[in-house]
Parts: sequence; structure tokens; C-alpha cells
Amino acid sequence: MEAKEEKRNCYLQICRTPGSPRPAIQDRSPGEMNAGNGIERRRISFITESSGYQKTILSDLQGAWEVFRQSVVDSGGFESGDRVLFHSDEAMSWETVRKLAKENPGWGYNRIQGAVGNLGYSLSDTAIGKILKAHGIDPAPERKRQGSWKEFLKTHWEVLASVDFTTIGFWTKKGLVTYYLLFFMDLATRRVHFAGRTVHPDEEWLLQVARNRTDAEVGFLREKRYLLMDRDGKFSAGFRGTLKAVGVNPVRLAPQSPNLNAHIERFMRSLKEECLERMIFFGEKSLQAATVAYMEHFLRERNHQGMGNQLLDPGEEIAKKAGEIVCRERLGGMLRYDYREAA
Repeated sequence: MEAKEEKRNCYLQICRTPGSPRPAIQDRSPGEMNAGNGIERRRISFITESSGYQKTILSDLQGAWEVFRQSVVDSGGFESGDRVLFHSDEAMSWETVRKLAKENPGWGYNRIQGAVGNLGYSLSDTAIGKILKAHGIDPAPERKRQGSWKEFLKTHWEVLASVDFTTIGFWTKKGLVTYYLLFFMDLATRRVHFAGRTVHPDEEWLLQVARNRTDAEVGFLREKRYLLMDRDGKFSAGFRGTLKAVGVNPVRLAPQSPNLNAHIERFMRSLKEECLERMIFFGEKSLQAATVAYMEHFLRERNHQGMGNQLLDPGEEIAKKAGEIVCRERLGGMLRYDYREAA
């Protein structure tokens, strides 16, 4: 009996509105018992003082609040359930206002008021202003000028690409040789293009790469307007000028800021961890073959969490429920893909 009561008290303490007064639990008279199971019923009363505007309410709690709200409505043991519902609805309205303001920097108080009204919350524009102030969110004019890098990427997804080098070294008859591998990525689709490999990534080699990838008919960058790149000296002024001449504006990122080009950096990590660092190469041909094999696997056989855990270029066999399950192996079984063979 004591263990159950302690568990219930803990549940009530956790589920109350963050920052609101702790509910006072008062025993009913000894004669008031639950006729169904013999468990003593409790009355919950809430102090009706204003809880103020909260600075931090996690959106992840919304689902929990909805479940708790419904339990209060359905339960016959809550004498002051209306206050519980008021606090939970108030908390959700605050979180909704904060979320809308963050996602729509150009929206003023009246626009947000209308949007939360569509969701069933009744708030004045003054109340919305106080909520945003408590969260440290500026009014619309200031918010417009505070765009983040993430917002820039989302706004320009369809015309953005990125480029970067990675290296792999192995022993040859002439000693240790370092090969430079160059990749381009379409940020909207996460498709990656292997531009080539070389021991000497000089300006002449890169200029030819730039001309090929900006070809008006088949170039990988033909529909792009911006190309993200780090400040590697190999991306010379001549290379950047060649891109700009055809309408692809090079965007040089801040020094030592790999997170600004995180998508292609993550691809480089996957390439090395899943393929290159697990192999011993004996020449340029084996490196080329392994890289091409991984690219095929990456585009058509590897699920991507950043894209809804889907394949980038799925085949007709996807989601089939009939047929024998077979496994396609690449690089001696290091890369594997299971699918259903056509019946």
C-alpha cells in the first residue's frame, strides 16, 4: 500500500506544469473508499496563484501532456482537474508560441496570435509578446536579421552543393603515396559525385574538374548557384573564378569550421569507416575500383538517416513482400545489401 502511494505521489509531482505550485494531497475521511478495489481515494487541490511565464518548456513533452490531459478528463478521482487542465493547456500554448516564432522569423505578434488560434488556443497579442520576451525571443524586425546557418541551408537547399577533398595513403614500389579524392554533394538530395583522384591536385587539374562539372548539359553543378567549400589552398582563385563565370558562386567557409559543411564531412567519414580504412591497396586501380563500388552502394543500397532512413536512389525491388531474399555483396562481402528477388 505504501509503495503504491509513493509511486503515485511521484507521478503527480513529475506531471505537474514545470514551475507551477506542487499539488497538495489531502486525505479524505477514512470512510471514503474506492468501492471497486478498496484503495483509499485522494483529493488533489491546486493553489490558484498565477504560475507566470516559463522560460523553458520542452516540445518533446507535448505528447506526454496530451496523455496526462486525457487521463485527468477520464479520471473520477481528481476533484480539481480543471486546474490541472488549465496548467497543461497553458504550457502547451507557450510552447506553441515559441515554436511558431522560431520557425517563422518574419511573423509579428498578430500573425502568431492568428496561428495559435487555429490550433485552439486563445491568447492576446500582449500575452504573446510576454511569452516571447520570457523565452528571450526578439520581435519580428530583429528576428529577421538573426538568421542562422541552418536556416540559410534550408532556404537554399535546391541550389546548394558542396565540395571537399579526402586523402588516403598506401605503400607502392616508390614508397608511401598519398592520393587526393575529390567529391561533390547535392545537399538537397545528398547525392554524391566522385570527381576523380590524383597524387598532384594542382590548379590545372582542378580547373579541368570545374569545367567538366559545370557543363551546361551533363555537369553535376549545372543547376546550382552556390558551392560550399573550405579554405583549402587547392581551391585557388582560378578555380573559384571558373565556377563564378558560369553562375556558380563559391562560398568559402570560416577557418576550422567543419560543422558548416557537415553533410559532406559525414559522407567522408562513412567512406573511410565503411570502406577505405578497412582495405589494403596495392595500386591506383584498386583504389579507384573500391571508391566506385562504395559510391554505387552509397547511392542505391545504403539507408540514410538524414533522409528519412530511405535509399537515395531506390530500385524496383524496394518494399516487395514476395520473392526470395538475396544478398548483393560488394568488395568481397564488406558491403552488403539484402533485397527480394523478383518472383
